[in-house]
Amino acid sequence: MARSVRQSLFIAFSQSYAVLALQFVASVIVARLLTPEELGVFSITMVLIGIAHTLRDFGVVEYIVQEKTLTEDRTRAASMLTFLTAWGMAVLILLLSSPLAAFYRRPDMVWLLCILALNFLLLPFGSVIAAHLRRQLDFVRLARIHLAVAAVQAIGSVLLAWLGFGYFGLAWASVAASLLNIVLVRMCRPPGFPKLPGLKEFRHVFAFGSFSSLTQLLKDLEKGAPDLILGRLLSMDAVAYFGRATGLIELFNRMILQAVEHVALPHLSERHRDGGSSREPFLISVQYLTGLAWPFYVLLAIAATPIIRVLFGDQWDAAIPILQILCLGEALIAPFYLQHQFAVSRGLVRLETLRSSLIVATRLLPLFLLPVYGLNVVAIGYATSYVFAAIVSHLLMQRVCELNLVDLFAAARASLHVTALSAVVLLLVSAAMPPDIFDTWRGLTAALVAMSASWLLGIRLFKHPLHGEIKELLRRFNAPHY
Repeated sequence: MARSVRQSLFIAFSQSYAVLALQFVASVIVARLLTPEELGVFSITMVLIGIAHTLRDFGVVEYIVQEKTLTEDRTRAASMLTFLTAWGMAVLILLLSSPLAAFYRRPDMVWLLCILALNFLLLPFGSVIAAHLRRQLDFVRLARIHLAVAAVQAIGSVLLAWLGFGYFGLAWASVAASLLNIVLVRMCRPPGFPKLPGLKEFRHVFAFGSFSSLTQLLKDLEKGAPDLILGRLLSMDAVAYFGRATGLIELFNRMILQAVEHVALPHLSERHRDGGSSREPFLISVQYLTGLAWPFYVLLAIAATPIIRVLFGDQWDAAIPILQILCLGEALIAPFYLQHQFAVSRGLVRLETLRSSLIVATRLLPLFLLPVYGLNVVAIGYATSYVFAAIVSHLLMQRVCELNLVDLFAAARASLHVTALSAVVLLLVSAAMPPDIFDTWRGLTAALVAMSASWLLGIRLFKHPLHGEIKELLRRFNAPHY
């Protein structure tokens, strides 16, 4: 791994883990302060807000990062587009708040949506500057900003929930975090950075943003569809249970993938501007991502019961089988986690939009057709759709970097061996401990220790590239090699 990429990843991971720790602790506390129904309502609202955020961004961040010739006029146009879309979304949310609340039969959603709409009025004042910092690979200042913002939101969420504000407290904490983000980002404004938006080159920015935002909108719909659909066809409790399972799976995204994605697009875009190929970096990404993701999903699937009960309590037991089912599906798509960054860095945003459209269509079918058979059947159908997603993603990467199945399997072979070893060790540990012990914090501790030891042994025994990265990290801290 190149030195500059390794340094960027180290900063991104440090920030990601610190932010994750804050968010995770806050979510565990809030899960005990609010009921599953309250969290279900807030979850649905945040899905709707997330979709609006995608339209608000309109691909401007990705445009700033990947644009080969970023002129002052194009920067001004990007800023203008951000203001138009963000303030337009704020107005739209206010107009739709009552119909949406009526649709989900929750009158209090009106005020919840109105509070969260305030973020859309604030974010345009700093989003283009933050994107420019990312283009310049200035991850140190970005990490400091993200950590401070996450701390304010986590502390605010817990404090306001404890004071009895319910999910309204979570919304106000989000607004406070947005205000802090604007202040900190504008303090990092580069010298000579355009102060005012403009219309020149607007069509150029809009052309890229239209496809990029559509792609991201489809991704948000893919993630948020379970909440939106199950909340209408089943119940708010069903939304909460399904969301709790997907939230644990999303831990990999928060622990690993967000940091990698944050670094990958600017580095890949820079590589493409210099005329480099994407094939080798993609195969390397497959090695690293599967070596981390597959053992993680094995841990979640086998130790699902102690994880759910220890972290959230017995009232969330209905999420256990859902978590185990979805882990199997998620493992199929793990080799292609970075395909979006590879496609966008090479300007293939339209092809990526087509891929996302096909995947979303298959994800929606089980959500609409299977709720009558129960939540577990919905999870099985949803997990099965990952097979199609993996096939479509592979076809896209064939176009991006001439990838074939032989190379893909070769890149993932060591990860498969490491995962198999970890699964065997975890199954032996779970079989050796009585359920009344394994399903407690003692069982969870034993599972984590067994998982860590078997994973470290596996990456060394099967000569996985991650072993070299850990040795390099230990060398930097003057620690002994394992």
